[in-house]
Amino acid sequence: QLELQNQAVKKAQEALLRTTRLAAVGEIAGRAAHEVLNPLTGIMSRIQKIQLRLQNHQGDESAVLKEILAAWSEEYKAGGFDGLLDSWKKKSQLNSEWSLFEEDLENIKAVGDSLTGEMGYLSRDIEFLLKECQRINRIVQSMRSLSVVKGDSKPHSVKNLVRESVHIMADLASQMDAEIRIMNFDNEYTVMVDEDEFIQSMTNILRNALQATKAQGLQKERKEYHGIVEVFVNEQPEKVAIHVKDNGVGIEAKYRSKLFETQFSTKPRDEGTGLGLNISRRFIRAFGGDIFLLQSEQNMGTEFVIELPLEKRTSTEKVSA
Repeated sequence: QLELQNQAVKKAQEALLRTTRLAAVGEIAGRAAHEVLNPLTGIMSRIQKIQLRLQNHQGDESAVLKEILAAWSEEYKAGGFDGLLDSWKKKSQLNSEWSLFEEDLENIKAVGDSLTGEMGYLSRDIEFLLKECQRINRIVQSMRSLSVVKGDSKPHSVKNLVRESVHIMADLASQMDAEIRIMNFDNEYTVMVDEDEFIQSMTNILRNALQATKAQGLQKERKEYHGIVEVFVNEQPEKVAIHVKDNGVGIEAKYRSKLFETQFSTKPRDEGTGLGLNISRRFIRAFGGDIFLLQSEQNMGTEFVIELPLEKRTSTEKVSA
């Protein structure tokens, strides 16, 4: 009888251990999915932007080159090389000071300039996409160890961190007809953080703010509404406060105390997992700081604050908004 009881207890303990492990893996998997979502959103937004740009210019350059080639071929077949030369000497109908040859050269040059510009855009786009893919890889690798918060804190410029975060969210802001404004970054502040984990926290808050402006725009249904997210700093004794303020839909009073709870979200299930703010707070608290809701009013907007210990401050430097 005692042996049976011991076996039952052992089985119960093993079942509890399996359940605990599954719960831990589930939490980490949920966290990984959410953390990957931000850079993935940036990647998808940038690809959509590239696709739209290509659609708008699709065939324009090739059509010009084909038209020039067809005209040259026709003249050459009709009169040989001499006939082609004679056709080039004719006056252009677009510009009386040009010959047809000069018109063709201008068109070819314009195509070349356009392609050069597009290659520049694509080069920057590829650099952005590669950087975000590398960020996803680092996130996944860090999650494989099942660590809650395990970063590599180094001195970083608050200004650079904020600029990078805003740059990552710029495409999403454009899609939502919103604007992210970097305000009064007159002084240079340095904080000890893990770059990836801070950017994850910052982009989580920016993403929430942009979604709030989108929701506000849908409610107001008026052309004069423009979604605005402002980012500014406020120096306090031995710490710096980074404010993210939007003119979005706001947060209902009954939800404000639950914002940082795991798996709580005011958004539809396809838009929110309820992990973003909870994870962001874990990251920032690991750096010795905190995230909190400063104020929110329905149909007026919301303001969050990220506080971090101030490492040091260098000389004053003007930064454009």
